[in-house]
Amino acid sequence: MVLGLHLAFTVKRRVLVIEDDPDGRRLIVEALTERGIDVIAAVDGLHALRTALAVSPSVVVLDLALPEMDGATFVQQWRERYPEARGVPVVVVSGKSDASEIGTRIGARRVFKKPFVVDELVNEVSRVLN
Repeated sequence: MVLGLHLAFTVKRRVLVIEDDPDGRRLIVEALTERGIDVIAAVDGLHALRTALAVSPSVVVLDLALPEMDGATFVQQWRERYPEARGVPVVVVSGKSDASEIGTRIGARRVFKKPFVVDELVNEVSRVLN
């Protein structure tokens, strides 16, 4: 029993950051990494889908306007192919005018409109992980 508890606490929680803008992606990844969070990044929806299926993230931070496959389609495809993903929190970061509506439709935990305060995003991700 003690071994099982120890393993539960040593499993690293991963955040998948999906952002096509290099500066935005770097900002989010660095801020999360500074908090000791294990981060994997993807630059488009197709890359994100392959990555999410391979690594099973604990949280997804997602831009909606992505090349190859938009963010909402990514969430739909991921949840269809990996039913366990339905329980994985999604946090949206987007400059789209309809981001709140799309976020509600895909079941996002929270929507951050660009530009946003990075510390608020990091705090939200930390809350979700804990």
